[in-house]
Amino acid sequence: MRIKFTTITCLLILIIFSISSPVLAQYSIGVASGVVNLGTYEKNSKNIVSFYLVTSSDEPFLVSLEKESETLDFFSRSGYGDYLSNYSEEDIMDWIEFLTNPVELESINKTESGGIVGGKKEVNFIVNVPEDAEPGYHIFKIKPIPVAPSENLGHVGAIVVGITTVSFLFNVEGDAVRDGIILDVVYGGKSGNMHVINTYFQNIGTVSITARATQSVYKNGNFVVDSFSAKELVKPGGIKVFKNFLPEDKITEGNYEVRTTVNFITDYAYKNSTINITPIISPPGELAKEKPKVSLWIVVLLFVITIIAIIIYKW
Repeated sequence: MRIKFTTITCLLILIIFSISSPVLAQYSIGVASGVVNLGTYEKNSKNIVSFYLVTSSDEPFLVSLEKESETLDFFSRSGYGDYLSNYSEEDIMDWIEFLTNPVELESINKTESGGIVGGKKEVNFIVNVPEDAEPGYHIFKIKPIPVAPSENLGHVGAIVVGITTVSFLFNVEGDAVRDGIILDVVYGGKSGNMHVINTYFQNIGTVSITARATQSVYKNGNFVVDSFSAKELVKPGGIKVFKNFLPEDKITEGNYEVRTTVNFITDYAYKNSTINITPIISPPGELAKEKPKVSLWIVVLLFVITIIAIIIYKW
């Protein structure tokens, strides 16, 4: 599939900023639309995408194209919130292939009266969707970075360049499901001066999701402490162990009620558990491995007995 965008929707003509210094110049390079929806792609497909880069410079630029992962802030934009429920968080950076990089960004053209009549650079890249791609919406962005401006513009360090980034959204065919369950919550012993609570969480959906475990701990109905795990990416069918740490000075021996919520942005899983915290006792196998400690006086006594035995034997 080849997608092209018209000059009206994809070309943003940026204006040259005038400044007084003869060596310091300020220019802008960027793209037309902040977001481009590429539509739906099939699995195991190659899709050529075209968009336009423009500049406010009247001299050519050599521009490097950098691909980056988008953040969830993308869905806070007006009109894109509904896509979040079908969003796959798998890494797609290897899917993006530039045909030419860097590219030369041509200068704008002006009329005799100073009006702008054109000046753009068509950039092509490929979105390679693998056979095992997850269904649902995927997002990424491309940032144009100037590499080598014309000598007429001065030194690189004397140039101020404004950058505009474009975000791309596309859907991979299939049923995108974001869902997960808590399999178990267990006491994981101590780590330093912290007690560890392990939460076993499984992704039962069809797309990768980022999740974290939040726990509220109670004893005898009284609140003790809240705890938050690190965020983790969980692939479809995968099981992740989230570790929550409870400070030793807030925990004594006994039973605790642990209310665990694993939040994965579009939904959450919940489990109420009872955890018994007791002193950690080494397993019998580990006790057997410990070397017996011999008192110093026993060593001295054995040494004296050995000396006496040698003297008697020689006598």
